[in-house]
Amino acid sequence: AAISEATTDVTLSSAGTLLDAIGGYDNLLNIKKLKITGEVNGDDVYEICRMTNLEYLNLKNAKIVEGGKQYYEYSDCITKEGEVGEYMFHEMKNLKEVIIPLNTKTIGRFSIASCYKLYSVTLNEGLESIGHGALGWNTSLTEILLPKSLKVIDNSAFHWSSIINITIPENVTTIGNKAFLVYPNSSTLKEIHIKANPETLTTIGTDAFDGVYETATLYIPKG
Repeated sequence: AAISEATTDVTLSSAGTLLDAIGGYDNLLNIKKLKITGEVNGDDVYEICRMTNLEYLNLKNAKIVEGGKQYYEYSDCITKEGEVGEYMFHEMKNLKEVIIPLNTKTIGRFSIASCYKLYSVTLNEGLESIGHGALGWNTSLTEILLPKSLKVIDNSAFHWSSIINITIPENVTTIGNKAFLVYPNSSTLKEIHIKANPETLTTIGTDAFDGVYETATLYIPKG
């Protein structure tokens, strides 16, 4: 069947019903653009991961809740409320744009990592933590707006991305090891703006910005 260019817009009556809402298994590979409203659990995430032609995923008005099956091969990959869980959209090879749910507090480790065509991730105000490697190895990701609510940027959070400018918001307390590391001679980062003052940003890990020293200018608060 031909892949639809139109957005498949579904409202789930309850968590775990995505497969029925899109018309069954035969339509999994036909969807390029998907917008979900309603509660989403492990069963629904499992089906999203099987949409190998998916390019656009809008979860702004979705709410990730507990329940359903393990959505990834590792035993602890189950859905938790308020969390874009670990490995949730890992290595989705055609994914280009993602809008995460408005109630997200945490993006888990490697959750939206190694999506090599991904160029747009919309983060919600209220997000507090970006986990280990959560948005790393996204070599097409050139820009991202970090919300003011953000507190923790964990180890390797943006490891080997192609971000050009980054602003660290005023409430960030921790930037982890290798958070923005890139490989030698491959850095695209031009500007780093740190809005947090030393009383707030108390931890910057080892090699947090390794590989960008020849290309980037660092801006820090006056005084």
